[in-house]
Amino acid sequence: MIEHVSTKGFKGFNINEAVHPKTIYTGKNKSGKSSRSHAIALTILGYVPFAAKTSKIAGQILNDFGVGDSMTTAITCNGVEFERHFSRNKDGAVSQRMRVDKKKVSAADYAVALSHAGNPRIVDVNDFMQLSDQKKIDLLFNLFPPDADLKNLESKIDKAKQTANELQAKERTLTSVIQRLTASKSEIQLPAGSLPEIRARIEKLTKQVKDAQENLKQIEIDEAKIEAAEKAKNDERERANKAALELAESTRRTVNEIKEKEKLQAEFDRIMESKEGDFVPGVESSKTVDAVFPDKKTWPPLKLAKHETVQESIQKIIDTMKDAGCEVCAGLIVAKMELNKFK
Repeated sequence: MIEHVSTKGFKGFNINEAVHPKTIYTGKNKSGKSSRSHAIALTILGYVPFAAKTSKIAGQILNDFGVGDSMTTAITCNGVEFERHFSRNKDGAVSQRMRVDKKKVSAADYAVALSHAGNPRIVDVNDFMQLSDQKKIDLLFNLFPPDADLKNLESKIDKAKQTANELQAKERTLTSVIQRLTASKSEIQLPAGSLPEIRARIEKLTKQVKDAQENLKQIEIDEAKIEAAEKAKNDERERANKAALELAESTRRTVNEIKEKEKLQAEFDRIMESKEGDFVPGVESSKTVDAVFPDKKTWPPLKLAKHETVQESIQKIIDTMKDAGCEVCAGLIVAKMELNKFK
């Protein structure tokens, strides 16, 4: 913190005054406003970067800012006094002497002492305003380094920027929505009639919608019932078809058994008509009727059903399958084929 500034022979001013933490110099032209800031800058930097004539050569500095052959500028920073004295000898050469708390030091020691005293810095507002935003931020952080972690601070800044961008995007979206709603508002056509009439129409439409929903629900229930009945009918048809097939197969086996019995009956009758012990065709010559039919006297003759009885049985199967709706079932076709054999 710069606390005091003093000059001798600097631009014609001899200044000796305190500097407060926040100081603004005001006054008429040539009143010494720039002289004070130039003196502070010269004491700290060794030259004046924002003066009309800027040079780091001691002779030129004395010629530009001094009056006569000597000039002194000094400041007190955090209790430490820093002084630069410029003088011209008889030969015209200009030298610069630096002192810290009245002790002569080298340029390097002078810089180190300034660093230890708080490292005061000078900023030209005009140059600052011409910098980019990022360079302005960097310079401000350099002048006033925060106590917090810079990386953490930069992360917070990035998050704040991201949040700001998101808010701006939301703002643009909301603005667009508002514009569309405003445009749509002008296109809305309110229904004719008073509010009670509109409310009555709404209630009527609501009831119609509710009735339509109930009707739709009932239609769905009826369709489900029809579908279930159709499924049951198909299942019954499949069961009838299966039963008919089984009956047809049973009938086929019965017919085959009847044919086999007729064949045996005919063979039996033929043998019975022949003399006992005669040759029986179809039997080995060494065998007799007694050998083929040892129990012929007690064997009960076969009692075959009449052809009409078989036909009636098959016809009953056909009629049953027709009643069940099996007009094109495989069992019906087989039954008809078996009936045609007897016809």
